[in-house]
Amino acid sequence: MKTDCAEWREDLTAYLDGELPAARAGAVKHHIENCPACRTETARLEKAGRYLDHLAAPAADPSFASRFWRRVRREATAPRSATTRARPRWLLPVAIAAGVMAVLAVLFLPPRTRRPKKQDVEVQARLAPEDSAIVEELSTLAADDFDAARDLDLLERLDVVRGLDEEEIDAAGEM
Repeated sequence: MKTDCAEWREDLTAYLDGELPAARAGAVKHHIENCPACRTETARLEKAGRYLDHLAAPAADPSFASRFWRRVRREATAPRSATTRARPRWLLPVAIAAGVMAVLAVLFLPPRTRRPKKQDVEVQARLAPEDSAIVEELSTLAADDFDAARDLDLLERLDVVRGLDEEEIDAAGEM
């Protein structure tokens, strides 16, 4: 059988059993008439069907029906175990939404910072505006970023550093 006949082969048994809609049955019949491979396959299926028609149907055990219905009744009235008990349909979507909200909160909410102490606020109020800006910058740094701020000599002499021109700074850096 040709590989392009695969879609037709799926319908051959249904065609022989008269199960296809009229339009599809007509198309399959036309294909069988024009395709030697499908015609041969149809003949094989017809022959197999004739053999099956001559076989005797197996006899069912006489007690089968009563055993079947007894089992159906027993399983229908049996209590459900905890593993087969249905969960509410809303539980999974709520759990997923809670997880998504937790992830978004971690990703997008800023970390809590400590509130400034009263004495820090008073000291900052007495500072000059430019010094206040420096203190504000330092307060946003993480603990790891305070290495540069630990050099108190530099901070205490900030007014001297501001007065230096670029040549003096370059000369100090070469030392």
